[in-house]
Amino acid sequence: MPDQIAATEPPSFMAYSNAETSASSYATHKNNFDKSMRQLDTLKFTRGEGPDERKLLQLLERQVGLVKAKQYMNAKFGSGTLQYVAGLYTMMAASIAEEISVGIKRYGYIPTAKHQLLYSVIDEGDIVINTFSRLNIRKLSPKGLNTKWKTEDVYDPLVHLVTRLTTLMVNWGVPITAPQEASSTWIPRLSSRWELDLANATKKNSSSRQDCTVQ
Repeated sequence: MPDQIAATEPPSFMAYSNAETSASSYATHKNNFDKSMRQLDTLKFTRGEGPDERKLLQLLERQVGLVKAKQYMNAKFGSGTLQYVAGLYTMMAASIAEEISVGIKRYGYIPTAKHQLLYSVIDEGDIVINTFSRLNIRKLSPKGLNTKWKTEDVYDPLVHLVTRLTTLMVNWGVPITAPQEASSTWIPRLSSRWELDLANATKKNSSSRQDCTVQ
């Protein structure tokens, strides 16, 4: 029995990469993931490894849920930036869930290559979750954010996350179909989202001070 999904194109990560990664586009990734997981729940394994593989899929679902929870826990400042990173992870999880669904339909089990990728995506979730927890962006003032964004305290960990996620995507063999979709643009997009978050946070902080003065 073949162990690869021949003649099956993986769902493209690039379908989402040109859109602004806002709350609405993150919701798209999450909805795609939830849809794939619901479909997986209806499929039956024809090999004895089914129960263990079900546990792996449940763990992937748990990771996606924790990434969602962590990005909102830290969302006082930097919400768009964290949604961007969370969106990349959720997008990847949705795509691997869809690929696994195809494999189970065809073979009755998760093909070896997808099994290995599933482990990698689950492990990557731990890194995203732990980094989101450690950054504690919600405790920083707008002034502090501006300073820390230029240091290893915040900028480097977020860049590291995006670099790891995009590398995993590229290693999976996702085709780059247009120059604007190249992974080299994803770090600048991360930076631009942070600048927007910072501007919004500073504006909100300034408005709050003015309200206090008026009162």
